[in-house]
Amino acid sequence: MTATPAVYALITTHVFSCLALLGCSLAFWASERRRSPLWLGLGLALAAIRPVNALPLVAVIVWARRAEWQRLAAAAATAIVLCAPFTVWAFVIDRRWPLDYVAMLRAYPVAGLIQFVYAAGPIAYLAALIALTALSLAIAAYRGSEAGVATGMALSVAVAPLPGTYAAIFALPALMVAGRRSGYEWLPGIASAIGWLATISLLALNLAPAIASYWYVVNSYPLLRAPRARPSSVPLGASKRPNPTR
Repeated sequence: MTATPAVYALITTHVFSCLALLGCSLAFWASERRRSPLWLGLGLALAAIRPVNALPLVAVIVWARRAEWQRLAAAAATAIVLCAPFTVWAFVIDRRWPLDYVAMLRAYPVAGLIQFVYAAGPIAYLAALIALTALSLAIAAYRGSEAGVATGMALSVAVAPLPGTYAAIFALPALMVAGRRSGYEWLPGIASAIGWLATISLLALNLAPAIASYWYVVNSYPLLRAPRARPSSVPLGASKRPNPTR
């Protein structure tokens, strides 16, 4: 899908965001296909690069596989083992890196609607994360795990800081899932084309192109609906035809 967020993420070298999206995809695939906990743990370790965007994924996987606590524990242990060397090496390089990280977060550019929640303080932002998790779980309960994860990741674009158009890459899986549904095959192409037009228009007006990211979030709406039943390829009168073998 040649949508603006994907192109922007590549040309601006946001490799870590791309790796986080890859990790989310790998973790969900491993969970749904009952693959080895090592694959699930690897996916979770990569997804942790963007914790806010990965929050719906983790919540839905834990809820959907709550009876398989041994696999979840093994996957969590794998993720910790994979992340531990990088954390230790960070302390070797700079023992004060957690304090530096917190200071950088305060100076991190925050755009979009979430800036008003940021201004309200950490309690308000925590409430927004809890609401995101609850909504993802509700969608997963009524529309399936795939819809819950894809829609939750799309909504996480509105909750995470929005410094650039690349952040909307986490809304693209919802478009792809919706495009596989009957009656919405046209959605990914049309949404991408309008997204390009919106981005170009915003740049021409000297406005922040990141605003167009919300367009991709809005277009996850088909996942809130029950999938349409595909029409049967069997003719309507086929069941009424006499059986020649009788």
